[in-house]
Amino acid sequence: MQTKLIQFAAAAGLLFAASGAHAQTFTVTNCNDTGAGSLRAVAESAPDGAVVAMDALPCNRIVLRTGPIRLRQPVLQIQGPGLDKLTVSGDGRSQVFVHAPPADAAFTSLALRRFTVSWGRALDGEAFGGCISTTGGVSLQDMQVHHCLARDSRSGGDAGYGGAVYGGAGVVLTHSIVHTNRADGGDGGGVYSGGPISVNNSRVSNNQASGNGGGFVALEGAHVELSNVTSNVAGGVGGGMWVDGTGQTDRLITIMFSTIARNRAHTAAGAYFSAANSTRLIESTVSGNVADESQGGVVFDAGYMTQEVINSTITANRALAPGAAGCLGSGASVRMRLRLNSSIVSANTCAGMPDDLASVDDPGATGALGNNNLLGAINLVFTGNGTVRTNSPRLGALAFNGGVTETHLPLADSPVIDKGNNSPGFATDQRRRNFVRVKGAAADIGAVER
Repeated sequence: MQTKLIQFAAAAGLLFAASGAHAQTFTVTNCNDTGAGSLRAVAESAPDGAVVAMDALPCNRIVLRTGPIRLRQPVLQIQGPGLDKLTVSGDGRSQVFVHAPPADAAFTSLALRRFTVSWGRALDGEAFGGCISTTGGVSLQDMQVHHCLARDSRSGGDAGYGGAVYGGAGVVLTHSIVHTNRADGGDGGGVYSGGPISVNNSRVSNNQASGNGGGFVALEGAHVELSNVTSNVAGGVGGGMWVDGTGQTDRLITIMFSTIARNRAHTAAGAYFSAANSTRLIESTVSGNVADESQGGVVFDAGYMTQEVINSTITANRALAPGAAGCLGSGASVRMRLRLNSSIVSANTCAGMPDDLASVDDPGATGALGNNNLLGAINLVFTGNGTVRTNSPRLGALAFNGGVTETHLPLADSPVIDKGNNSPGFATDQRRRNFVRVKGAAADIGAVER
């Protein structure tokens, strides 16, 4: 059964493809804020399904000084000459794009392609999307969005959602960068998705949220692939991401060939996954995340369905203090049963002490199982074959060791070498390209093959 996430991402791909002969194109002819031929005039008057083209402008910057560009078309694509060639700026005065299609539209999507959006501001009691906001779905391809702010301006207000991007029905990021944005008073420092999120070949970094999800929030599942979610900050849970799916039987959470690193959360975890149909961390790295208490790395806070860590590395995450309930697994913390395959969960700490794998609540009610894993300090029942127990996995520093994501390359004397398995049959390790999964007698444990 197709999920809502897959359907939305597929529809977004079709919309980008529509920039050819089947879509009517309207050309922006000058770099003015208003008037005939301006981006504002062309985009606001274009018909449903149109492509607004900025490919041949004689400038590298459009500055909005009279408020956001307001769009009502159910489906619209806006494209530029390249993210390093053209910027559309809110000038610190207002949001940049506000998309409010009719509520009865069968499908809605704002698709942005090949330009940069920056310096947007949403400052009011309902601040949704500092730069880009839509009640429908939004797709970004080959885009950059930075220095945007969503702030609830009321005293004590908590409704600043999506520092850079707010998508009420879903968000798709492809070959895009979302960095240095802020949500004050709410969630989603970089991105807030009221539906599912798809992040592919993208970077979400250096964003901040007062609440949950410093990098991004998604309420109906997520698919993250070949991406870096790094150096984000949250005042609640999920320094890098908070993904929900509570009560939704078809909302999947899949993180694959990706890195979640150096994020910070006040309450818990670099990545916080609430209840969903299943959550899988596949050939990925979770490293160097910090929480003020209890859980530093990844939390699988799901009361049912499958939770899996497959050929992945979870290391060097820290919780600075135990918290009221004590240390709860600063590498990985689970509510129900976790399946581990050929993965590293080691060298994570809570209050300076080893704390790698534990239960969210009752260790007696929680277990983990799997084969060929390297585990450090655990506080739950674990069953499986080929387990290596050590707090010293002997890994190199987090770095770009090839591929598009940061990884830990095992050192020559690492106990992970040739001690893992490749039961899923991966052709490559996390780095993809030509980095084969099995080079010696067996696969190495973790996300990367030495």
